[in-house]
Amino acid sequence: AILALVGFFLWKSTTRPEPVPLVASQEEVATGFAILSRLIDAQWQDGGDSPSVGDSLSAGHLRLKSGVAQIEFFSGATVLLEGEAHFEIVSEQRARCHYGRLRAKVPPAARGFPIATPDTEVVDLGTEIGIAVARNGSSEIHVIAGEVELHTGQELVTSLKTGEAITLERGLPNHRMAADSEAFANLEALEPQSQAEDRARFDRWQKHSRQLRRDPRLIVYYSCDQPQPWHRRLINEAGDPE
Repeated sequence: AILALVGFFLWKSTTRPEPVPLVASQEEVATGFAILSRLIDAQWQDGGDSPSVGDSLSAGHLRLKSGVAQIEFFSGATVLLEGEAHFEIVSEQRARCHYGRLRAKVPPAARGFPIATPDTEVVDLGTEIGIAVARNGSSEIHVIAGEVELHTGQELVTSLKTGEAITLERGLPNHRMAADSEAFANLEALEPQSQAEDRARFDRWQKHSRQLRRDPRLIVYYSCDQPQPWHRRLINEAGDPE
């Protein structure tokens, strides 16, 4: 009996406990199909969403009252939307323009990116195009570079190449003409205004930062614009008037 008891204790001391399974923590992941990368003098219509620069955009409607908004899809396509416009993000590889004007750039990686209008679908075959949709549904398609196909349902209506444009009524070709790239917003032409808005936004942040530092309730404040080189040391700027 003594030997059995000693053997039992020796067995218990050498037996390892069963490992406890690790539960993976929930990791936050980015959601959405596009990013709002730039706003130029933009105002959103009342009653709808008012996204800011850097916001991730999921499927849904964007109603721009005025100004210009740049939307970069994760598929690689970029849309420059002009207000007044009603634009819908369907997925990272599809969009819809209910009315308004836009300029879209589709690199080879996003070839086949479709933008629907009320009565047709513009399939962008790696191009730069301009689309104007009136509230009554009539539209103009301008091919600034490359090629597009126009579809009504599953049927190919027509194709356009660089320098060509067309008007559509009820999804049917109405009038062919020369493409006019100047009729649509161009980010290069808007760059000075965009830079001015970036500087104004930074100035507003700096003003808020100075006010925050002087708040007597503030205990710790680490700024992201410290002028000195980073040496793995953060400086607490709480209480610093500058």
